[in-house]
Amino acid sequence: MGITGYILALLLLIAHVAEAKGGPRIGKTSVRGVWLTTNYGLDWPSRRATTPAQVEAQKAELCRLLDMAEAMNLNTVFFQARVRSDVLYESEYEGYSSVLTGVYGRKPQYDPLAFAVEECRRRGLQCHAWIVCMNIGKESEIKKRGKNSLPVKHPEICTRYKGEWYLNPGVPATGDYLAAIAGEIVSRYDVDGIHLDYIRYPDRAADFPDKKEYSRYAPSGMSLKEWRINNINAIVGKIYDKVKACDSTVMVSSAVLGKRDNLPDYPSFGWSGIEAAFQDAAAWLEAGKMDFIAPMIYYADASFYPFLKDWIENSGGYPVAAGLGAYRLFPDGGDWSLDDFMRQISIGREFGAAGEVYYRMKQLSENVKGLGLVLAPAFNTVPALFPPVKNAPGEPLPPPRCLSVKQGAVEKVVSWPGVKGAKYYTLYASDVYPVDTDDARNILVPATTDTICTVNAAYQYYAVTATDGYYRESPAVSRQKGALCFGEGERVLLPAESDGECRRIQISDSTGEVVYRGFCDEAAIRALRRGAYVMKMTCKDKVEYYSLIIN
Repeated sequence: MGITGYILALLLLIAHVAEAKGGPRIGKTSVRGVWLTTNYGLDWPSRRATTPAQVEAQKAELCRLLDMAEAMNLNTVFFQARVRSDVLYESEYEGYSSVLTGVYGRKPQYDPLAFAVEECRRRGLQCHAWIVCMNIGKESEIKKRGKNSLPVKHPEICTRYKGEWYLNPGVPATGDYLAAIAGEIVSRYDVDGIHLDYIRYPDRAADFPDKKEYSRYAPSGMSLKEWRINNINAIVGKIYDKVKACDSTVMVSSAVLGKRDNLPDYPSFGWSGIEAAFQDAAAWLEAGKMDFIAPMIYYADASFYPFLKDWIENSGGYPVAAGLGAYRLFPDGGDWSLDDFMRQISIGREFGAAGEVYYRMKQLSENVKGLGLVLAPAFNTVPALFPPVKNAPGEPLPPPRCLSVKQGAVEKVVSWPGVKGAKYYTLYASDVYPVDTDDARNILVPATTDTICTVNAAYQYYAVTATDGYYRESPAVSRQKGALCFGEGERVLLPAESDGECRRIQISDSTGEVVYRGFCDEAAIRALRRGAYVMKMTCKDKVEYYSLIIN
């Protein structure tokens, strides 16, 4: 069997015990994400596509990765939509990445971001458009693009530094440009979030060539360090405000350097956001210009735990999802043991991290050292809902008005009327009434946009909640015994007793007046006006009464 096999078996046993009813509860909300890297096709796509057959293969490859994410009970995919001033969507500002067709700017035969959003939605996964902000590209690559390159089209916001091109944070127009890109994505695509990466100065760039801009734009008495930090803060604010102006429910998040600042007892050795890149992400949270962050803490032991705890303590109550370096499991990435990596997940959750984001998809999809196999049974035994947005405007949604369950020969059909403003619904099930919707183990179908679900579960009781665009969950409505509920003009789901032979029914309105008498007729019920009725159903030698609610 081997040691790995024994470890997996043990983890499966532990997960089975923990999941059993009566075992410890599992947190219901969590960021469970993965960075899906398109730069150089590191995660996807593995091959260019210029023919219809190649396009279908490219799309199928992405679908396989998303299937794996769903099977691991992840809930968020950070899809790299902007790489190095090249994109994977239809843009007025920048050309398509060569990773799709082999040629920069060549339009592919489909829209990758639109496809990714659609396929994520099918699987109950959130899709956040991941934008690499400041990096424009290596000088050799920029030269190949010629007049279509960003430094040629917008030289006023671009700067060459150590053989690479960057957007210059010291130029106010840089923030306007990045905000325009984020706004373009939000206005054209049904993304759940905008995810910012490299939203900082180049690494250890004390000599970044911005003296001219500092002299021109810095307020009197402001140090170079303060000015640079303020520049990044201002850019973040512009992006955040633009996104929220387009759609206030689209989240804004950032992948930030793993260490916030130097700590008294745990030195950063000069490698922290504030010291090395003028990136003060805690200030963004304090200013309310970020919905959550994912610090990239790709380090071990004393370089991991104290810095994750520091982030959580300086987050102002905003979610902090630990960015975990799954690539460290590779021999050339550090050759970490699976045990060391899993310890980071466990202790991070004990610290109060809002979840984890894995860098990157390849280590999960290739099951490096068994990571892909153990995630669901060891840590993600049940689905997780996304944490609610802090300080969201308005009030949470009301629950659906009622819930209907129809028992078939094998399956059950559970339905409920839609709730205006709902982003999705969560279906719960239990053998205990009322269904405890605070217990994540009772989640049967998370994040569905449907209002009718077919389930093979043998539970006695069901409940459903509505979640708004800010991920606030409504109170639950449970199945009311003897209650049938339909939307006006919608398909009618009659009780199982009405299947087969025709049986007579009588329907009375709230005043007691009989509005229908005859055989079971779905069309007749569908024709009823909105309101509450009582239905008397004669089934062989017995009579059943149901509350009939038409929404």
